[in-house]
Amino acid sequence: MSNIGNREFLKGLALAAVALTLSGATIIAGYRFLAPVLHPELKPYIDDAKAAPISISGNQFQPVIFAEGGVEGTRVVIRSLAPGHPEDHAVLRLQRSFAARDFAFLRYHIDGRHPNLTTMLFWQRADTPGTNYVATLNGDSAGQRYHNLLRSADWRGTITEVAIGFFGDLRDYPVVLHGIRLEPFSHSGLLRTVLDEWTAFSVWDQSSINKYAGAPENSLLYPVPVAAAWLAMAIVFLFALRKMRRDSAQAQMRLTAAIVALMVWCVLDGLWLLRLYQQNIETHYLFAGKTLHEKKLADWDGEYYAFGQGVKMLLPTGTNISVLYTERELLPLAQRLRLHLLPEHRTNDIRLFSRENLSVSLRENRYLIVLGPPAETNLAHRLISRPAAGTQLGKLDLIHSNTVGNLYLADEDHREGKP
Repeated sequence: MSNIGNREFLKGLALAAVALTLSGATIIAGYRFLAPVLHPELKPYIDDAKAAPISISGNQFQPVIFAEGGVEGTRVVIRSLAPGHPEDHAVLRLQRSFAARDFAFLRYHIDGRHPNLTTMLFWQRADTPGTNYVATLNGDSAGQRYHNLLRSADWRGTITEVAIGFFGDLRDYPVVLHGIRLEPFSHSGLLRTVLDEWTAFSVWDQSSINKYAGAPENSLLYPVPVAAAWLAMAIVFLFALRKMRRDSAQAQMRLTAAIVALMVWCVLDGLWLLRLYQQNIETHYLFAGKTLHEKKLADWDGEYYAFGQGVKMLLPTGTNISVLYTERELLPLAQRLRLHLLPEHRTNDIRLFSRENLSVSLRENRYLIVLGPPAETNLAHRLISRPAAGTQLGKLDLIHSNTVGNLYLADEDHREGKP
């Protein structure tokens, strides 16, 4: 392979292209045939794919929560979101009855999306009136995209209402809802959904440095296994072509196999570079041209940084603080708060909130932070304010509060067990 001429390289490139084309066609045909086996939840929808699609234009939705904007032709244009917690939002709904079993895919056309604007599909069912079910729509790309409705086990029964919700912020431009389309199962819809899942972007987080699947959780397929199957099948076709042509040139075979592997790697790397490009745009928007303080406020845990800054302004340097979190999922954020309180303050005691842990933490430190959603911290506050009979929690003064949590100061005499 050390002396490869142009003729040999072009021959290898052509054979690689043929092998990859045959391999891709085989995998697509096999996936279409095996879809009911690979995705058993699709089988009833494949067997009963007879319903006509339902198209719903944006102007058919009615605003439930709305700020500025309105109907423009067949579209709904949202120029600002209604203030709310935990995020500003807008919700539009439509009351319409249909059978969920008739529709496997949702095609939606929304412009103005970005990574900090979460788009959700809500629905209600006849068997559970008043209960909202929800699915997050992937990605932030404009234009028409597909969503696999069967990713949610709650997509069943008779649907009585659908709604589209937007949560986050609109940044510098409005969001435009052109419409949605409920579609029965089709092979074209299946393949388009796989492609849209592969190209859906979500902001990288701490786990991305160790694992990045290349598609959202519960996607129909993931790119790496498909690429491996594509490569393996292409190599099989190369051997078959070699047998048919009775070609015994080992060097040419190795060259062609190397070209096949390189081309598959380029496709995978292209998907990765697309994500990197999108992440670079997001990173530039969030952090470029800002001070360190502004960057920390713009980061994913900016609320906790702001809470920590408020605590620093209130307490003398060197204060030890206990932290209780109301939900297990908040432990990483409690650790991030510990980082934001350094170097002025130490949080040497972090626990899950409970009556027992509350007593233990108050023996450790005089200052106590309770982290959690407002509803949870309000419950904790009532427990702190009105302890059960027989407990010796003593008096706790609320000295700082925001949407992240509360900061309390324990009465010194009660904390030390004095009368």
